[in-house]
Amino acid sequence: MTKIVEYFFSIGSPWSYIGFDAFVELAAKSGVEIKPYLTTVVEENGGIFSRNRPQVRRSYWMRDLKAGRVCGARN
Repeated sequence: MTKIVEYFFSIGSPWSYIGFDAFVELAAKSGVEIKPYLTTVVEENGGIFSRNRPQVRRSYWMRDLKAGRVCGARN
């Protein structure tokens, strides 16, 4: 029986993008199937779409992305 990993991700999340290749590689090595679920921002729970975030928060987000590239994360 194939093991299944449920993968919840957001197309708006840079971390979903950066970690995806490593996740797929790990799943393949482990012999598991990935069952993806696309999620979205839930504003009722306090989520804020990136376009509505304050500039300082968007700038910090960009800094994190650049730091990820320096550390060898997916380009």
